[in-house]
Amino acid sequence: HWSLTNSSNKISGAVAKTTLPSYVKWTGVVSPATEDVKYDPTTNEITWKIGTVLPGTGFGSTNRDVWFQVELKPSKSQVGSSVILIDKTTLTGLDTFIGATVNPSPRSAVTTRLTEDNTFILGNEKVVN
Repeated sequence: HWSLTNSSNKISGAVAKTTLPSYVKWTGVVSPATEDVKYDPTTNEITWKIGTVLPGTGFGSTNRDVWFQVELKPSKSQVGSSVILIDKTTLTGLDTFIGATVNPSPRSAVTTRLTEDNTFILGNEKVVN
């Protein structure tokens, strides 16, 4: 799940990107289906072409959200550990007010330790045999 907010200036050409580790498979499930999310199997890169993000998105209006599904195919060497599902996520775009590229710090990798999920139970992040 990627969720985007924007407190100030209009952003155009916004794009979010991440890469899947070799042991994670893209399933092709994206919601909402109207969002422009693509997967490149040669680079394992997921790209969300967000486009325009209006000021106040997520502040007095709804966040811009997209969900996509991946499938974990761990190796025996990963049993007993938490593993990365998607690598760091980067975001770029153009602040149309000041005419500068925005490139906030990348978001941390997402692992099987899904603490943002209110149904997550500590210990369930570990790969089992």
